[in-house]
Amino acid sequence: MLNITDLSSIESRVLGWVSDCKGINGAFATGKDTYKIFASKFYNTPYDLITKEQRNFSKPPVLGCGFGLAAQGLMAYAEGMGTTIGKKDAETAVNLFRVVLYPEVPEFWSWCKSAVFHVTQTGGKMDGPHGLYVHAKGEFLFIHLPSGRQIAYHKPAIRDLPPPWDKETTIPQFTFMGRDKFSHKWTRISASPGHVCENIIQALARDILGVWMIRAAKAGHSIILHVHDEICVEDDHDVVEELNALIRVPIEWAPGLLLDAEGFTAKRYRKG
Repeated sequence: MLNITDLSSIESRVLGWVSDCKGINGAFATGKDTYKIFASKFYNTPYDLITKEQRNFSKPPVLGCGFGLAAQGLMAYAEGMGTTIGKKDAETAVNLFRVVLYPEVPEFWSWCKSAVFHVTQTGGKMDGPHGLYVHAKGEFLFIHLPSGRQIAYHKPAIRDLPPPWDKETTIPQFTFMGRDKFSHKWTRISASPGHVCENIIQALARDILGVWMIRAAKAGHSIILHVHDEICVEDDHDVVEELNALIRVPIEWAPGLLLDAEGFTAKRYRKG
């Protein structure tokens, strides 16, 4: 029997924790659905009356706006998720996320920008929340994570480049050398504050998965695969709740981070 279970809303939970966002952390502390909270504000409808369609509409803004998507980017992101959002609704959703519901998140983007700019330009160090800090060594800029691991950016430089929303102008942007995800060529890549934030959140989510896997192995569970934020254990019995309980135990390097998981059993692996 396969026990398949995944971390619940992991990126939202980590984003709320690292940015000290009252709205996001409060939602998870009270067991509420972040999609329904967003829909309730967007549609001006009581939380308990939100429909399935309204909740689905709110998934792209909740997932995408945390990493700095503006209206145009949100429209494209939503389309990729099978949801259509018009320009006016996208602008409303972005403002709702950034200004009304979760203002601490844009403040964290500002720290990301200030930190990488400062270290790139001075070679110094800049501290952030929850043990985060940015520093330089040799040809690299490093973001030190609360988990103890580091994200590395090769040959960082500030360059004047056109922003996504206006190709006729240029603004100073943080760049580094890396492999382009489309051409696969080694080239200079620009990273917005939202992209840097996304790197931090996804790296921490990976480290949390690692903690979970180690705990599961120490508890005697046989992990046969893991996919993104999900682990799969082979056992003669249903041990899903045992696995889920392991990640609810606080992580030493992430005090206050509220984690959870949910899963199911199956004869063959499949996505839930």
